[in-house]
Amino acid sequence: MSEAKRYPAPKMVDRTCKRCKKPFQARAADVKRGWGLFCSKSCKAIKQEARTGQYAAFIERGQNSSEDREASYDAAYDEITGGWDEGGWRDDDSGVTTVRGAA
Repeated sequence: MSEAKRYPAPKMVDRTCKRCKKPFQARAADVKRGWGLFCSKSCKAIKQEARTGQYAAFIERGQNSSEDREASYDAAYDEITGGWDEGGWRDDDSGVTTVRGAA
């Protein structure tokens, strides 16, 4: 069996976090792309929230429970399609037969 191929370690660049100002190392390829600005995902998220306010707007709109969302989806579906029986499943000509002795 052959040994696993070894890849060279990525080139690292010393950086300073744009939010917390702590030093950290980022990959040179990421810095070249314009990434590597923050030391962690949490620092990025905090800075982004301060810039956009998206999460605060989400909270302000209110968080619906899954039951509320499901009920609103069902109501919208019924309004669009006229209800779940739109295909005529309850009609006698649906081709669905009852089990013998059940009805």
